[in-house]
Amino acid sequence: MAKLSLTLSLALGAVLCTTQAALAVTYGEAVLKPASDVRVADLPAGHWATNATQVVLANDILTLDDGTFQGDRLLTAAELEHAMGTLASTAEAIAAKGSNAKLRAAIGNVATGDGPITRLKLAQTLASFLDACASQELVAIAAASQDASRFKDVGASVPPAVTTVVDKYKVMTGYPDNTFRPDGDVSRYQLAAIAFNVLNTMRMAPLAQRPVVAQTNGGTTTIIVQQPTPESQAVLPVEPVATGRLNFRERAPLHLSWQAVNTSNVSSGTPFAAVPIEGMVTIYNGPLMLQNVTDARVNVATSNSVDSEFRMGYAGLKSGMVQLIPYVGAHVGLGTSAQTIGIQYDSYVGASYGAIFSVTPNDVLEFHATLGQTQLMSAGRFNSAFQPQAYPNALGSALTNYGLGADFYIARNICLTLGANTWQNPASLATGNQTNALGVIDTMGLNLGVGSRF
Repeated sequence: MAKLSLTLSLALGAVLCTTQAALAVTYGEAVLKPASDVRVADLPAGHWATNATQVVLANDILTLDDGTFQGDRLLTAAELEHAMGTLASTAEAIAAKGSNAKLRAAIGNVATGDGPITRLKLAQTLASFLDACASQELVAIAAASQDASRFKDVGASVPPAVTTVVDKYKVMTGYPDNTFRPDGDVSRYQLAAIAFNVLNTMRMAPLAQRPVVAQTNGGTTTIIVQQPTPESQAVLPVEPVATGRLNFRERAPLHLSWQAVNTSNVSSGTPFAAVPIEGMVTIYNGPLMLQNVTDARVNVATSNSVDSEFRMGYAGLKSGMVQLIPYVGAHVGLGTSAQTIGIQYDSYVGASYGAIFSVTPNDVLEFHATLGQTQLMSAGRFNSAFQPQAYPNALGSALTNYGLGADFYIARNICLTLGANTWQNPASLATGNQTNALGVIDTMGLNLGVGSRF
């Protein structure tokens, strides 16, 4: 792992006949102490938490016990209370205005005693403290992100504290398997890494950037770098997965595409006589997917139809770049056609089920396949006066739809989509001399369009 320390040499030329070099530093660099060189008996050489451990020791956030750090031991409430008190004192030193009642109130709810601290409890404690600091420009707010949405073990709604520490301040990261483990206990190594990140966001705070001048002999000082330390490595000693990748939950929920070819047009000898359009809207609430796929085929002079399916799926089955979303839903079809006897209206309803399979190989590209089936429950045919007509019973008929597609993100919220899709309509809607839109058994074509996330 790359070293998490940085030596910054800042030298100002000697002016006004002085022989001393003036080193310009900030309040944050002046208050925060660099990594300690105290020997820690049980800290292995090259350990991933070496720098974070030495920094928190130097800043009195955690302490040694007989020369040992005991990084794998679970953190106690008393140790967290001490750590938060030290962090509050550090923020007060950066502000340089004495005791800060708002910061002290924010850490006042830290539990006392010797019981272990869960990760959710730590997140709640840090979120309260960091928000209080942010209101006084004592921490830096990170660029907006949605990393917390990838955690599959926090329920349908991510706790606000988790979103705060992961997305807003980026002091906690979660685990490589896309979990946060809110009920998991916190080790001392983990707190060292997290506190390291808190100190860093303090160092980058607006008030911490005020310049001060210090005297130095060599013109060299050591400061804490900005690179976050993933606290998950204390339990899983591997690099965390990249969080910038667009997963299926983040894909553009609105897709509008034009279907270039369909068999009904080709078979009738008048290709492109109809204008087919497909639209899709997807909404996620935690692992719950709500989706509507609507296909419209318009040929104003002869036939028009709308086929709409409402799906509810489970989006929690994913591993790395692969995701599977099984779903159930309801299917509705409506159509009109011009016959020699006048306008004719067709309709049908059914229950549907299927699955969506998604692969996201990189940050900007996603491939997805859909396979579904609808079991028809009822259908009807009406004349221009909306009177029921003779109509074969569609009950028990099955419709199959499937498709392949790819989304290429040209921006984080805009994608180009290309795909091939098929739709089936009830065969019972077609008679020997009627070839209206709903009478077509199979319709397929290529889709080209755009999608947007909002």
